[in-house]
Amino acid sequence: LKSGGANTAVTEKNKKEYIERMVKWRVERGVVQQTEALVRGFYEVVDSRLVSVFDARELELVIAGTAEIDLNDWRNNTEYRGG
Repeated sequence: LKSGGANTAVTEKNKKEYIERMVKWRVERGVVQQTEALVRGFYEVVDSRLVSVFDARELELVIAGTAEIDLNDWRNNTEYRGG
């Protein structure tokens, strides 16, 4: 978790640091393979050159859209068929 950490006893003084480092290590280690697979799959569908023009917030908006739902827009642009 840190240099020389194997030889460092966990005490009340350094307990918070140990917990923070342990949580970070477990979370990052636990999703590395899944994240890499997701990124590979994403780039199979979307050319990486097209994605590079967006920052993270813009890319999220392009992929997921906005969280706001305009019900009037839905009503005005929905065509009902079959009952």
